[in-house]
Amino acid sequence: MSLLQQPLPLRGARLKLPLVDLRGALNITGLEQWQLGTGRDAVSIAWTLDLASPRAKRTELRFPVCCLQDYLDARKAEYTAAQMAEYIFGAVQPLVRARWVYRRLACKHSHLYDLVTEGVLRAAKGSVPRTGPGGGAVFAWETLVKFIEKRRVA
Repeated sequence: MSLLQQPLPLRGARLKLPLVDLRGALNITGLEQWQLGTGRDAVSIAWTLDLASPRAKRTELRFPVCCLQDYLDARKAEYTAAQMAEYIFGAVQPLVRARWVYRRLACKHSHLYDLVTEGVLRAAKGSVPRTGPGGGAVFAWETLVKFIEKRRVA
C-alpha cells in the first residue's frame, strides 16, 4: 500500500474542538455513511449526541473525538455523563457562558438559543438567553451534564 492510501492516525490529527459532526466523523474514521449510521438507532460510536431541536426534521449528530479514537482502537468507551461533560466543556465550573457552549458543541448560537426557547436546555436563573448587547446566557454545570445525558444516542 502506498503512503497516499494509508489512513492518517487520529492521534496525529490536530482537532481543536472535542466534538465533530457526521462529515467530520466520516473523515476521521474512513467509514462510509451507511457503516456509521445516520439515524438515532443506527449509531455505533459511544456517546454520540443528537443536538436536534424537537421540531427538527433531521438529526444533528455530534461525535466525541475521544470516542472515535476508542472505536478505531476497538476499545469500549466507558465514560460517565460528568466525565463526558468535562471532556466537552473543560474543567468543572459553576457557570458556563453560552458562547463557550455552542463553540464546544460545534453548533451555531441560534441553534443553542432555539434549544433554550424550546425548553430542551435551561439557562441559569437571571441570565438573558439572547444574542446582542446585554444578552448572552450562562448555564449551570449540572444543567449541561443533564443535557449531555439526555441527548446521548449511543
